[in-house]
Amino acid sequence: MGPLAWASLRDISILLDKKSCSRTEGVCCCKGKVLAEKDSHFQAAGVLSTWRDRCTQLGTYINKDNQLSIRVACEAASKATAAAFLDALKELPRLKELSIRLGPHRNLELLDMIMEIIEHKTKFLKQAILQE
Repeated sequence: MGPLAWASLRDISILLDKKSCSRTEGVCCCKGKVLAEKDSHFQAAGVLSTWRDRCTQLGTYINKDNQLSIRVACEAASKATAAAFLDALKELPRLKELSIRLGPHRNLELLDMIMEIIEHKTKFLKQAILQE
């Protein structure tokens, strides 16, 4: 993709490493062991380094705040993998919208990390607090 294509992006949906989960009637088949294997797969397959590279490219070519909306899902199993994944988003300018899903199940431990990056990269939380 050339610089003009990168710079013209407005809306992106990204799904990182969902291939090993087969859902049946909305129920995820993932168990703890499978999730741990996914974390090692992220490192071995270079998924996180590729993700960091893409965020750096986006940050290089998108220089306007509030231009880009991103929806992203990452099957991270551990806090360390989630932190590495979220840290790459810091390369981007302020985003118009940011939606993040980490792991196949709701994890309150990761929720604080997600909310922190959303607040850092958007005005969403600040606006919600000011309206109350």
